[in-house]
Amino acid sequence: MHAQSLVMWIALAVAIGIPWYMWRRRRDMLGGLNAFLAARGFVERDVSPVAALATTNPPDGFHFSAAFAGFAQNVPMTLLILRRTEAVVVQGMLMQNQTIYIGAHLPAGAVDDIFFDEWRRKAKAAREHVVHVSQPAEGGVLIVWKGAPSRANAEAHVAALAGTVRRASRILPLPAHDS
Repeated sequence: MHAQSLVMWIALAVAIGIPWYMWRRRRDMLGGLNAFLAARGFVERDVSPVAALATTNPPDGFHFSAAFAGFAQNVPMTLLILRRTEAVVVQGMLMQNQTIYIGAHLPAGAVDDIFFDEWRRKAKAAREHVVHVSQPAEGGVLIVWKGAPSRANAEAHVAALAGTVRRASRILPLPAHDS
């Protein structure tokens, strides 16, 4: 009887502990991202700057979730939170999983062909966690990275983008961003 009670209490702890841990992890991750965005002066946008992300058949299955417009080292950009439904195999069963990605859209005029080509090569070689690079109909460049939208990831990606834009676009004038 005592062993049965112990098993019951362990099962209860696991049943409560795992969802609580996942909730805390998500809250801490998004809280760090929100602090980063606020410190950098990014403002939330209601719509995606890339219309294709809000359609039923978006590029590479990336669906728009949230957008934040701002500047990084005088480079206009919109950070995007995207989600994609992916199939995973768990104990031999195929299951659907919603994966969250972080992306960025740099508007037309802020980048040139050298910038696009450099990031396209990174995506093809799967370097720096880049999973998608395209030129949407609105112009500019859309870049998506795998990995959670945490503060550390956002800081690293924004710095990489700003550094690449500065190297590739030394002579290009940077337009004002439409926030």
